[in-house]
Amino acid sequence: LSPDGAFLVTLSAVSEDGAARQTLAIWEWTNEDREGPLLEQEVPVDDLQTSLSFSLDNPSEIVSTGRKHVFFWSWLGNELSCYSPRIHKAKFRQTISAFTRSAFIPESPTGQVLSATVDGDVVMWQLPNAAEDPNGQRVAAKIIHLAEGPITAVETTGGYVALGGEDGAVRFYDKQLRLEAWFEDMEAGAVTSLSFSAEGVTSSFTGAGDSQASGEKKGGLDFSIPDFIVGTRMGYVVGMEAALFDEVEAENRRGT
Repeated sequence: LSPDGAFLVTLSAVSEDGAARQTLAIWEWTNEDREGPLLEQEVPVDDLQTSLSFSLDNPSEIVSTGRKHVFFWSWLGNELSCYSPRIHKAKFRQTISAFTRSAFIPESPTGQVLSATVDGDVVMWQLPNAAEDPNGQRVAAKIIHLAEGPITAVETTGGYVALGGEDGAVRFYDKQLRLEAWFEDMEAGAVTSLSFSAEGVTSSFTGAGDSQASGEKKGGLDFSIPDFIVGTRMGYVVGMEAALFDEVEAENRRGT
């Protein structure tokens, strides 16, 4: 669903015989007079796209993610277009594993988008300047290793990037991808989804901050986020809030 609630984007299933590719469709679902999709287009390659995300800054921009390709979609008037940037191995000198999820970084001056992988890496895409690419298509700017296993959920809230993992943890980073807070004691299974309150219900923690390695207090921390819900592969739906980060006992950090 688009941030303004006006549009819905969907991906079709792949036919059993593999003869038909997926189709991405945009629906103006609030228009009672329109029966079919507003726009639709076939995914250009045979790479199952498994997730979608709207840009919070521009509802006409969408990112879809498959194991091998990340597609950036945009529409203007009655035209829907897409492209998938290539990652040049010579530039990064490493192989990129399968992609899992992607998300736009709100209010990014360079239009940054993050795509996570099964190896715990995050690819940061951004718009080049006009001299580098007059077409204005996003390119891979950097690759950062953030987890020791698959990253299975990527969302943004306020000034934070939230990553959920196969290890069952949810970790929050600032927009420079520096770790700010972590919730690792839910014991509810691999994270499949993250959903944040849109009603302004927030909780916060202001304190010295726990050192992840030693448990010692050091540095200042002012961490405030909306209450959020974590969906897991084991079928749990866990309610969480920022104040749980300051709980001493692990059982008190597991949410409800």
